[in-house]
Amino acid sequence: MDTPPSRIVEEEDHTMSTLSPTLNRPRYQDAAFLHLISRPFDMKRPAAAEVLTLIILCAVDMYSTIYWVKTGQATEANPLLAWTFDLHPLIFVLIKAGTFLPTLLLAAYMARKHPRTVTVLLRAVILMYIVVYLIGVFH
Repeated sequence: MDTPPSRIVEEEDHTMSTLSPTLNRPRYQDAAFLHLISRPFDMKRPAAAEVLTLIILCAVDMYSTIYWVKTGQATEANPLLAWTFDLHPLIFVLIKAGTFLPTLLLAAYMARKHPRTVTVLLRAVILMYIVVYLIGVFH
């Protein structure tokens, strides 16, 4: 009978257990566990590079906005987010991340069924995001 991938099997090594308690740690019997935890970072998935690029762009936008607003060099141009700086920058981060992360997770999910369409759309979004960001920075 095969052991399920999630089953932890204790290694028994009585000779080494007295020397180091860390050698007696449980190990996973199957490589399925490693595959499971590495799946979100699998760049072979459709649109994975585009999703990662958008996450990086959004993070750069978010942190540069916080820096420029806090140093008085700029104001938040989005009126739906501008009020968050009156409360705390963390509110800004939570709301901003709460808008783009679910959207990107949905895009990654939809890329399984429609890889070409989602990839093309995400590349268009990347291009538009960069253009709008640069207009905002240099305006």
